[in-house]
Amino acid sequence: MDAHGIGLAVAAALPAAAACGCAAVLRRVRTGPQPPPRAAAFARSAALSVTVALWLALGAELWLRYARDTTDSLCVLESSKRWFDRHWKLNNQGFRDDADWEVGPVPDGRRRVTFVGDSFTAGQGIADPADRLANRVRRARTDWEVHVVAANGWETGAESDYVTVRIPERTGGRYGFDVVVLAVCLNDLADLADSSWRTGDMIRAFRDKGPLTRGSDLCDLLRFLWVASRHEELRSFFPHLAAAYEDGTWDRQAARLAEFAERIRSLGGTPVAVTWPLLDQMGPGYPFATAHARIAALWTRLGVPHADLLEAFRAEDPRSLVVGRFDAHPNERANAIAADFVLPLLDRVAAARRPK
Repeated sequence: MDAHGIGLAVAAALPAAAACGCAAVLRRVRTGPQPPPRAAAFARSAALSVTVALWLALGAELWLRYARDTTDSLCVLESSKRWFDRHWKLNNQGFRDDADWEVGPVPDGRRRVTFVGDSFTAGQGIADPADRLANRVRRARTDWEVHVVAANGWETGAESDYVTVRIPERTGGRYGFDVVVLAVCLNDLADLADSSWRTGDMIRAFRDKGPLTRGSDLCDLLRFLWVASRHEELRSFFPHLAAAYEDGTWDRQAARLAEFAERIRSLGGTPVAVTWPLLDQMGPGYPFATAHARIAALWTRLGVPHADLLEAFRAEDPRSLVVGRFDAHPNERANAIAADFVLPLLDRVAAARRPK
């Protein structure tokens, strides 16, 4: 029996044992030597309270384990691991998708749109990949080939290396680049920043679990909340990220984005950029307005067509756009809004390119 099985067995045994103990206490109070009234009342209340609490804990454990089907932003909860086992299926190219695709030239008379990104593009928290931005574009433009090249944890350096170096090497230069959409997330420069606030350090703090939290979803969630409330780097992550767009970190990131665009052009493609805001931070006083402005100015200077999804979401309640309380990735509704916003831009770019 694995840790999860042991945890569930213990969670079920405790309220059963408490119920037996409660019955014994009540029977003794009722039939044994009569204790003082106040002591008898306390014994009854304590026994009933412990029993009810343990049964409620068992109910919460069962709900978290068998009914809750979602993720957390850092993918550290045990329930997130089960979500990935259920919903994260890879295609023939090793990327999450509901369609296979080939790596040859762009077929005659068709457009090819290649989406490049991280977990926002891959669709973390979205059970059906058909509900992602890229797949919605695929359904809306059936005469286009739509490829998704995205992986959780990728930042700009990894994205650029895979698309502009590894794909040409792996395919012997046969992959046809046409319209290439880089999905930009504001934390894509985190690998360039000071190591004190990199996400890898935070993830390690959450994943350093003992057998109790590995075996019980309820204990796992309670520990997650406790660590989140005490982890200094987690609390300071967004202020650090906003500051990175004010210092030399942004200059290095801008150079990487410019290099990506230039490489795509050298491979015969047209680069397009789509910027995702940090949805859980949206609202009055959104701290990343400067970041959006700098990214947009860069794309304009480079002549790269660009869509900033902050404009698409301004009138929306941010809570309606995220996967859940513990996962700030864009949900199905956010991806639907994004697809409607991005499609006109892609139509213009596709029309401007010489037909294949």
